[in-house]
Amino acid sequence: SRNTTTGQFRLPPLPAGTHKLTVVAVSPEGLKSAPRDWTIEVKPKEIKIALAESEVRDWLALYRRAWESKDVDLLIQLGEVTPERAPQLRGALAGYDDFRVEVKDLTIRVDANSARVTFRREDTIDGKTLPQPGLKELWLDKQASGRLTRRR
Repeated sequence: SRNTTTGQFRLPPLPAGTHKLTVVAVSPEGLKSAPRDWTIEVKPKEIKIALAESEVRDWLALYRRAWESKDVDLLIQLGEVTPERAPQLRGALAGYDDFRVEVKDLTIRVDANSARVTFRREDTIDGKTLPQPGLKELWLDKQASGRLTRRR
């Protein structure tokens, strides 16, 4: 509850979330208006954290290791595979004894807290080399938490 005699009210800073504000005008004689309610949505402040090329390279190393270890859950976390496609991929990867991924012709362009990454991917499955068709392009964004996420 806050009182003001100036006819103006300044809402103090609020934490992120949904807040309810109720205002009642009171005359000098003590007469009160009907309460007026507002719902206020306060968004968290977006913090821009610079992204380093080394972080993108670390993410790519994790991407490669996830494929090579056939870690479908990690591939989902990295945004490489959708949860709907996971059972099918698990079945396909289970049929391989040895799976290696090589990233070639890598280009990383960092801009503030995001990066555009392009590369050619070459898989070696049970000793047989299979280049993936075309150039793969990824956009990575660094979140306020410091975590890299793949843009969809």
